[in-house]
Amino acid sequence: MSKNPPRNKVQRHKINYTLIMVIITHVADYYLLKTEMQDPIVFLFEGISHCANPLFLMLTGAFALERSGGVEPEQFWKKSFFKLGSPTIIFAVIYWVADIYVGAITNPLRICKDIATGFYQRYPHWYMSMLSSIYFVLPFIARAKKSISERTYRKAVIAYFVWAMVGLYFDEVQASWTIGLAMSYMGYVLLGNILKDWHFKKNNKIGTLLIILGSFILMLDYYIIYLMVQQGGDYYNKFLWGYKAPLVIIGTLMVYIGFNKIIVRRSFAGCAKYSFYIYLSHRLIMNVLYYYRIVPGVVEQWFEGHSGIVICIMTALVFLLSYMVAVVVSSIQGWLLRQNKLMTIQ
Repeated sequence: MSKNPPRNKVQRHKINYTLIMVIITHVADYYLLKTEMQDPIVFLFEGISHCANPLFLMLTGAFALERSGGVEPEQFWKKSFFKLGSPTIIFAVIYWVADIYVGAITNPLRICKDIATGFYQRYPHWYMSMLSSIYFVLPFIARAKKSISERTYRKAVIAYFVWAMVGLYFDEVQASWTIGLAMSYMGYVLLGNILKDWHFKKNNKIGTLLIILGSFILMLDYYIIYLMVQQGGDYYNKFLWGYKAPLVIIGTLMVYIGFNKIIVRRSFAGCAKYSFYIYLSHRLIMNVLYYYRIVPGVVEQWFEGHSGIVICIMTALVFLLSYMVAVVVSSIQGWLLRQNKLMTIQ
């Protein structure tokens, strides 16, 4: 029996880690505003979790790019829409209904704006809108990859990544699906693809050290932002905030490579298969919890003055509830698929 675990087990471990980081960053966003940007602990949580979206994109490059080249583009697009697009639309409607109920949406034009801008800076759906543009291009990149040498492909990817990140400093993006934003994020997708093919020598100590150092660099970046904010600076600093920031890039790459180097003996693989529904539902769960304020109020009262503990507890709670929703939704989708197959056979 092979000593090393299957590659997909390691990838699932990355997905679980990335999901936790996504929830942490959204929970921390709430307390960033609640503390009026005065609590350095909240900034550290913001920092350590800002590798989430880049990691998701790199995993897209590791999983989806090669798969997109194995079928006709039309087949890949249709399958992707059924698997990713249709659930996104369903959850978007649920979010709209919830926002109308609580009064967050009072004008129907707000819904029209969400659709036109690809939910830009709203819900978790901006990411899916941006990803749709990436998925449109993936089959062509997969075919181009086959036509050139591996060395040339790697050089082209690195050059493209640098070009894309530098380009973000000059682009003013107003919609999630635009070429300016989506094709810039494509840099992370391509980088994840070439790193997938590199054979990193397994070493748990070095891998763990890289993850720790990468996390430290991410926290350092946002601690610098905290210090600047205390001096009257802008939180959205062009060279420190977001996925184009040099320290965020370095920290994210170290975390990703660290996971490639470790041997995963045990992994919560069951969570990974529900990852997409957990992602789509977690912000809705958060909105409900913080709208009624019952559970968050109790947690904040018990651990008053300890924002780090509050963020950890709320992250665990949101993840658990999102997982429960994901299991139910996935079961319903599976039942509908089985019914559709039965009707097709008949």
